[in-house]
Amino acid sequence: MAVRMRKKSLFLLLVLIGAELLVQTAYFGVRPAHAVTWSPGIGLTPLGSIEEKPYVMEDSHSTLWVAYDSNRLGNWTIWMRQFNGVSWLPEQQLTNSTSNGLTPALAQLNNGNVMLVYTSDKSGNFSLYYKTYASGVWSSPSRLTTPQGRDSTPSLVQLRNGTVMMYWTRESLSGSVVRYVQYKSYNNGVWSKEAQFSTGGSEEEPSVYQTDDGTIWVLYAANRYGNLDIFYKTYNGAWSSEIRLTTNTADDHQSWLTQDLNGVLWEFWTRCVPISGGSCEDDVFYVTSTNLGATWSAEVQFTVDPTGNTIYDSHPAAIHYDRDKMMYVFWGTDLTGPGADFDVWLRTSTPMPIHHVSLSNATKSPASLMEAGTVKVNFTANNPGDYKENVTVNGYYQSQNSFLFKSTTTSIMPGTSAFMEMNWNTSRVVPANYTVFLYAIPVPGESIRLLGDNTAVAGNVTVQRVPSDINGDGKVNVVDLAMVALKYGISIGPEDINHDCRVDVVDLAIVAIHYGTKVGDPNWYAPADIDGNNVVNVIDLARVAIKYGTSLLNVPEDVNHDCAVSVLDLATVAINYGFGT
Repeated sequence: MAVRMRKKSLFLLLVLIGAELLVQTAYFGVRPAHAVTWSPGIGLTPLGSIEEKPYVMEDSHSTLWVAYDSNRLGNWTIWMRQFNGVSWLPEQQLTNSTSNGLTPALAQLNNGNVMLVYTSDKSGNFSLYYKTYASGVWSSPSRLTTPQGRDSTPSLVQLRNGTVMMYWTRESLSGSVVRYVQYKSYNNGVWSKEAQFSTGGSEEEPSVYQTDDGTIWVLYAANRYGNLDIFYKTYNGAWSSEIRLTTNTADDHQSWLTQDLNGVLWEFWTRCVPISGGSCEDDVFYVTSTNLGATWSAEVQFTVDPTGNTIYDSHPAAIHYDRDKMMYVFWGTDLTGPGADFDVWLRTSTPMPIHHVSLSNATKSPASLMEAGTVKVNFTANNPGDYKENVTVNGYYQSQNSFLFKSTTTSIMPGTSAFMEMNWNTSRVVPANYTVFLYAIPVPGESIRLLGDNTAVAGNVTVQRVPSDINGDGKVNVVDLAMVALKYGISIGPEDINHDCRVDVVDLAIVAIHYGTKVGDPNWYAPADIDGNNVVNVIDLARVAIKYGTSLLNVPEDVNHDCAVSVLDLATVAINYGFGT
């Protein structure tokens, strides 16, 4: 039986093109490991062509995106399927050039757009290109790299700070085969200059990931001891030294690191397992770590061929899906057409119990009230996880800064919800427009990737100033009395004919309408006679004109709004003295 040989000098992207035919009909089996049982598996791609090198990501709506390359059209193109938690959606073609497009990578950006990076020979040698998906439309591709050699196998991660990091393989074209891992970053629509990450000359097929503690991991295959092994470096303020993960004498490559929602690291890779005749077949293996890489479990062979059969399995990609709590593992395999029909397959684990709390249905009432009034806030606290949780919810009001107004704790059983309410007493609150929101403090063991629904916004509330709080600081004290005293005696005067606390065109118009009248005339209007000489004349017009624009509308010291700061205003403040303190 002919088998596929891994030749290190072959260009990474086209390694399947020279694959030899394998002839068999077989049932595919896996071994249970790490307290999980794996499903029988399903194929996601059509028969009769090659589809492989899957790459998976989950977007902010909990939809899985799985991209892969395919030769169904005669050249290599990028395709994708999405899973919405219920069903797999039909395939979508992401590249349509007559040139080749392979080794896709996906990441969602801070603005919600999705980025696709892949390698293509549309400009001659293989270079990296990218395009973005926004508002239901993919952009045209843009070239990212212009290597002298060939670039392939990009890996993307969006860091918590919004930066997208990309690592990839660069391979020389002439002389001996030399490969390095390169990297560059993307921020606010701008790509950085590229730089070389590795230095040995045999590094390839990187995988980049950021764990819940913020550490950045870069894994890759390298030939340090006569064969390819998996190595990694980590960054948490400074880069670690290179750490060897696998020590088998067979070639290990095509690394994929992920972290489940309990914090366990899962590292998958492809191993070219020796078989008879001096050849080898590729199978997928994995290890796990419950302590962020301080120690690793024993190796587990994820793909196991039936006795007497040789199946090629490669390019694993995995993610712990928060909707059903299962680990989803994708890989390329020729199970359905040995040596010719490679497809993307999927197996899922049994659900892994997780810690998770969330908030929903937050409301508030009323939307506007005076200082010292009470806002009623209602919400639902949920436990979609698998353990009984003591959930503490903090209520905040926010304008320029956030302030805690209430904290409450309740116990919620797994899979249930609790209706809760809290009151916000606005005493001592500075009058302003506020946003009221709630935050469920993460429970022990809750992944940072699940915290998006720990916050719920109840809405906006306007806290209005009580008249005696002259400086609007939420209390009535000696400062307010002093402010009234400083403006004591201010009055807008008789020029404010209509008593709206301002002298404006309306007052001028009233004088003009009654201009020339005197006491006893049919249209006599006494307020227009400002100087009280029993006739409305130019002097009255002049007095209004002189005070034109004067206003006490926005003078808080005029507490009773009678257009004068008087003893009545002092008395009102004195009566309310001590409010809010």
